[in-house]
Amino acid sequence: MSYCLNSQGVTMGIIEFELNRLRQQEIEVKALIALMKHGRTHGRKVEAEARLCLIAFPETVAENIKQETLGYCGCEFCKSNKAAGRVYDLHCKEL
Repeated sequence: MSYCLNSQGVTMGIIEFELNRLRQQEIEVKALIALMKHGRTHGRKVEAEARLCLIAFPETVAENIKQETLGYCGCEFCKSNKAAGRVYDLHCKEL
């Protein structure tokens, strides 16, 4: 087995990695849909629906991560600080 370290080999490796990631996500989506349709417990159906929403709306996930990184968790304290332009870490320490 030989490994190619030229740019074309690296590019093909990246493409193969991304294709595998997409296939895995496709399998996960099909499994989640099956859980939603045929799940035995309501809790599993809700979890499956929540995970599907994360996959369907990655920009929402990215925005939530950004807000958490800035120190906003969504509570009233954080909402008022965000509106005032203040950034706090863990509700008490100003950054």
